[in-house]
Amino acid sequence: MRVPDRKSDIQRIVDILEGDHESPEALAGELFDQVAELLAQRKTFGIKVLFDGSISAFGPWYHAREAATEAAKLEAAGFTASVHPMYPARTAGKPDILEYTPEP
Repeated sequence: MRVPDRKSDIQRIVDILEGDHESPEALAGELFDQVAELLAQRKTFGIKVLFDGSISAFGPWYHAREAATEAAKLEAAGFTASVHPMYPARTAGKPDILEYTPEP
């Protein structure tokens, strides 16, 4: 899975790396938290798979094209697969919730 970078995200990471830290563990912890936060804000894509009456979901992918490629592989293997947008785990002004809208 490829994660696209953004100039502003790169700068946030550089600022952490160039900052003062009490220990390597403190640096690693701050870096881990920041990367997790940045990824949680990204729009992602998931794959819904139907097979023998069961529904499964896979993801996330950070590019619709990558998700579509994986869905095509599942289709070739005999599954019914479709790509759907997922929602960021954290959005401004909203609580941490998983949003889901069923297909009509």
